[in-house]
Amino acid sequence: MNDKVAWNKDAAQYVDLMMIDPYISGTQNPASFVAERTELAVSAANGKPILPVVQAYPLGGKEPTADELRSMTAQAIFSGGKGAGYFPIYGYKEETINGVKYRRSLHEIKETWNPMVERKNEL
Repeated sequence: MNDKVAWNKDAAQYVDLMMIDPYISGTQNPASFVAERTELAVSAANGKPILPVVQAYPLGGKEPTADELRSMTAQAIFSGGKGAGYFPIYGYKEETINGVKYRRSLHEIKETWNPMVERKNEL
């Protein structure tokens, strides 16, 4: 983990906003990986904002479920990230099954998490 801290500290000195991409699906990473990597980046970034970009596309033969998208989004926000980004690398068309699932998931996340983010210091 020390090499990640050093890398984040080094990168943070050259940017105004640091994005990280802690993907969990298709890897051997635990479900808590987004939170762990976000906290690591926040602690190393010397006060600069961190924006975790969570996995929103199939990787290693595994597409994130709606529950995994919600979990990764919550981890990103409540571990110190200034929001969460989504990178659907293959681009989902509205009319495809994956496109409908993806858009529904993002709409649900927005409706659920925006009020919580606004109040996260109170929670």
